[in-house]
Amino acid sequence: MADSRVSGQQSAERRFAPVIERRLLGIDELSQYIGIRPQTIRNRLCCGTFPIPAKKVCGRVKFDRRDVESYFDKLKPNGGIGS
Repeated sequence: MADSRVSGQQSAERRFAPVIERRLLGIDELSQYIGIRPQTIRNRLCCGTFPIPAKKVCGRVKFDRRDVESYFDKLKPNGGIGS
């Protein structure tokens, strides 16, 4: 009986565990986050025209979430459609 209570507590802890937001994003995650196709990001990285700096971590291309936010914070507002 004690075993079922312990396992019930563990499953409750897993259900209510805080979601940890990762600081580094891969190309696919960045693509979903900013709404650009992954291949577009790869193409612009190869050409050196992607505006957000990339980092290599264990041989993989990663983007710091703070760099992404900083880039978008620096963009000028569009002013809406028809402005």
